[in-house]
Amino acid sequence: MSDVTWVDATSEIHPNGIDQTYCGRPLAIHGQSYQKELWFYANASATYYLGGNCTRLTANPLQVRPG
Repeated sequence: MSDVTWVDATSEIHPNGIDQTYCGRPLAIHGQSYQKELWFYANASATYYLGGNCTRLTANPLQVRPG
């Protein structure tokens, strides 16, 4: 989805990130780097126009908590 431009995106705290975190760092989880991903903080959303090519889009959020 990082190659598709969103119609609208909101976040209560940090800006949403495309292929990077809000502070410009590469996306990494537990030492594994990812080149093509979306980064959202809590209470964020994005709306996409998919041109009628899909009837449903489902995403599986990954929650990473320090500790």
